[in-house]
Amino acid sequence: MMPSKTSMETLAALRDPSLFQWYVIPLFAFVVYVYAVEVERKNWNLVLAGRMQIPPPEGAPADAKPTTLRSVAPAVVVATP
Repeated sequence: MMPSKTSMETLAALRDPSLFQWYVIPLFAFVVYVYAVEVERKNWNLVLAGRMQIPPPEGAPADAKPTTLRSVAPAVVVATP
């Protein structure tokens, strides 16, 4: 079975290196570095910001929405030496 014309065009575009945005690599490396530093410092609020949901407290109304760490974490992050 031969691939369709659309499949062949898509594959050609996928393999074309001129379409790759090279700025993504250093940007991704910087993000990985920042996460690694914050994990080393055990700053879990920053690492997990907005990713983890905290359930509503006991006795909250049934329609209460869970909050995220971002809404609980302090607004200012102070670097420790």
